[in-house]
Amino acid sequence: MANYKVGEMLILGADVELKDFFGNKTVKTLAKEGTKLWIGADNLAHYQNGTIQPLAKDSTVQGYDDKGIAERILLQLKADLPLDEMCEEHKVSSEDIKESIEDALDELGFY
Repeated sequence: MANYKVGEMLILGADVELKDFFGNKTVKTLAKEGTKLWIGADNLAHYQNGTIQPLAKDSTVQGYDDKGIAERILLQLKADLPLDEMCEEHKVSSEDIKESIEDALDELGFY
């Protein structure tokens, strides 16, 4: 039985062949070793490329991982905004932004 937290980031230790969301083995996606994924509040594994996969039936998701949530939010901000350029212009690092997100999540009880 695996226990996870919402927002927990995992990195695949080996290549994994994924089934589609409905468990269809004919639709194959290969997730390479080193691929990042996050555990969602919906009991799904969310891969960085947008693929989602149900967790094992005996898995539980309880609590929150503020660092994982902050990293995922930062990646989304970088995808949606010119964040790297904004950081450079204001002499702020991505790590500073991630820490601010973590602090805000902690203040809201996401730890």
